[in-house]
Amino acid sequence: MKTYACGTLVPGCSWTARAETEADLVARAAAHLREAHGETEIRPDMIERIKERITEADDAA
Repeated sequence: MKTYACGTLVPGCSWTARAETEADLVARAAAHLREAHGETEIRPDMIERIKERITEADDAA
């Protein structure tokens, strides 16, 4: 399981997501950026910045 915390990219945002694959997580994060932060275009560099911040979830927590 992978996890992404939007606050690592957008300071102050508490939104987080978990998904089995990086692709699913990137899609969810991009949708969140559009809906919550008003981004109209998700550029390739933004996708790379999201990917850099994806971590493996600690399933024991």
